[in-house]
Amino acid sequence: MFKKIEDISIEKRYMRNAIIEITNKCNWKCKHCYLEGREESILPTEKIYDIFIQLRKLGVYQLTLTGGEIFTRKDIFDIIEKARSMGFKLNLFSNASLLNQTIVNKLVGYNINSFSSTIFSMEEKIHDEITRTKGSLRKALFNLNMLKESNISVEIKTCILKDNYKNFIDVYKFAIEDGYNYRIDYDIVPQVKRKFWQNECRLGKDEFKQVLKVLDGLKEKNLFCLI
Repeated sequence: MFKKIEDISIEKRYMRNAIIEITNKCNWKCKHCYLEGREESILPTEKIYDIFIQLRKLGVYQLTLTGGEIFTRKDIFDIIEKARSMGFKLNLFSNASLLNQTIVNKLVGYNINSFSSTIFSMEEKIHDEITRTKGSLRKALFNLNMLKESNISVEIKTCILKDNYKNFIDVYKFAIEDGYNYRIDYDIVPQVKRKFWQNECRLGKDEFKQVLKVLDGLKEKNLFCLI
């Protein structure tokens, strides 16, 4: 069904995918986050619904909700229900830390397309120092497993920073061995509070070369293709 819709949208040059940042509020304080320094705000619910209507008119059928942390919104399930009732193929970007079994059960009922979360390192010290939230790795992994056990498609992604570029491969191995989808991201967005479009967490030239060497080795063994 979705393949047919995609073929039609390509043929007619419709807009197919959209990402909406519904809040910049987050319970993690990641040191590289581009939102750091921005005053907390949330997109009004009715505005979100209006955007949904406009997107459907444009031909969008795949929608991603992101933040901030989307589950800091008290009306998140109203928003999810609205999106699904309008026929969107729905993806959620979330750090997963605010989930529980009740929330997971609700997500199962809405038949979302995928749930994507960032894991920075399998070493608790490194991960939690990046999120600046104690216990964030253990909580995220526990809840991601809960999602997976409920047959929700889960993607683990890793933002490669100066702090984790030497051991991001451990996250990849964990994801593959435990049956998660996986991808990496080394395009770190400049931070709002910085001048001259800076982000001090970005890889340097030599560090980036080291990451590429690791990825090239995995490619040669046909072990990695999502870059």
